[in-house]
Amino acid sequence: MVAITSGKLLITGGSGYIGAWIVKGAVDRGYSVVAAVRTDSQGQFLVNRFPEYHGKVSYVLIPVIEKDGAYDEVVKDVDGIIHAASPVIFKWDDPEAEVLRPAIRGALGILESAHKYGKNVKRIVLTSSTAAIGMPVERDGKMTVWNTPDTTQFETLGKNASPLTVYSASKTYAEQSSWAWVKEHKPSWDFVTILPPMIWGPYIDQVREVKPRSKNKSWVLIARSYLHAHSSARQAPQ
Repeated sequence: MVAITSGKLLITGGSGYIGAWIVKGAVDRGYSVVAAVRTDSQGQFLVNRFPEYHGKVSYVLIPVIEKDGAYDEVVKDVDGIIHAASPVIFKWDDPEAEVLRPAIRGALGILESAHKYGKNVKRIVLTSSTAAIGMPVERDGKMTVWNTPDTTQFETLGKNASPLTVYSASKTYAEQSSWAWVKEHKPSWDFVTILPPMIWGPYIDQVREVKPRSKNKSWVLIARSYLHAHSSARQAPQ
């Protein structure tokens, strides 16, 4: 597939910590961006955050990412998609409804919309996590690929599972489901996943409370390394 080196990108979760950096990196590299956000205030903040990018950054409201057809309209006018929207919450009443379902259906929903209506889409990049693979170990002569300890623990404990276990299970299920969908439907566009570890760096997204913290050069380099990896995932021919 031809690499995407220009055009319009849909970036979900564009108002979040990672998403805002992806938006900035994409526009810095010559793309125009439509960011999917949950509220109008988030979208307005993002547009106002980058006044120098006037006309290059817009937004669309997707308040419920797991809703069927949520992305049907916005995928019609983009050349590539970066899906970074996924719940990162550690206090919940129902982890299945609040964390796992949005993570899984959010990922599958954007694949389905692009398959049906994204006639110009050439590549989709899913922001997964090293939490989806955990610590690979050898079992029966084979190396494990997925983070089965956390998915097994969640299936056993349910609401009593630790917040980190729930998060890890959501990332594992979301990526597994996405690869299975791609294998079954064989879409015309490329599908790529990127699995970052813990990410540190200065924030450029909308935050409610700022606590004193160190912003040393190593943090900046870590965030920029992640940004470079996302850029490579968009642009590499294979």
